[in-house]
Amino acid sequence: MDNFRRRFVTSGAACAAISALSACTGPQSMFSNPKVPAPRMNDLFAKTKLMCFGRYAVELPAEAEQIMGFQDIDSGFDQFSRSDFAGADQLLELRWKKEQVESFRAAIRHTDILDGPITGSRYFWFFGDSYEKENRILRLDGALPIGSAIYLFEGLAAPSEGISSDDLFLSMTALMRGMRAWDGRSVPREPGVCIDGAFIHEPTHRFQEIMSSGFTFPSMPDVHFSVLSNKNASTEGDNAKGLLQRVDEARREQLFYPYSFLRRGKRTL
Repeated sequence: MDNFRRRFVTSGAACAAISALSACTGPQSMFSNPKVPAPRMNDLFAKTKLMCFGRYAVELPAEAEQIMGFQDIDSGFDQFSRSDFAGADQLLELRWKKEQVESFRAAIRHTDILDGPITGSRYFWFFGDSYEKENRILRLDGALPIGSAIYLFEGLAAPSEGISSDDLFLSMTALMRGMRAWDGRSVPREPGVCIDGAFIHEPTHRFQEIMSSGFTFPSMPDVHFSVLSNKNASTEGDNAKGLLQRVDEARREQLFYPYSFLRRGKRTL
């Protein structure tokens, strides 16, 4: 993991957990003075461990359990259990049938399923419809078995946006070559991305990465802590709004939604 993205400190995770708890417990003594943590929270964080999602490591209670959420790198990919498919070819054929259904059979196959850039990987090219064919907008679906899963890669090559089919194929190749099985029990020390069941060695930081993860705590079933990161996100337009402004807008739109805050204010992360 990169040092400048190393981790959220324990106090930050604890604050998020307490905030989540507030809707269940109400404004009792633990919220009257936020500088004095409740004994229950002290016990929870007596022993901690590092857990990883995306490019981040989070220090959490030792009992914490992780549930990976949305995971997207570059154009995107999905994870499927290998036990559900005979192999990468079957997954890609099912993917093609889905494309035909979603496009009302307007999708046009450009290639058969071909051997991918590394052993075991497979891929094919297609057009979403006749317009895309006329404008040479190619779509790429590739599949790679890793551990107990098959990862499905998706990509779009659009010359008008400066993305050629060669560029897209090289990007997919780089991600596939960097992937290895990962059980989630330790935090990799090299630069890259933790996803469900795999780690992607990726030191260039050139892709957009949108990652989310949820955490639960068996001893505190009323607490759910979730995190979302969006690397290379735009900071223009609506994305230029800060968190406090977004919260105020949400409060105006949802006047009767039950929520409470432990603490609000500008913070430096």
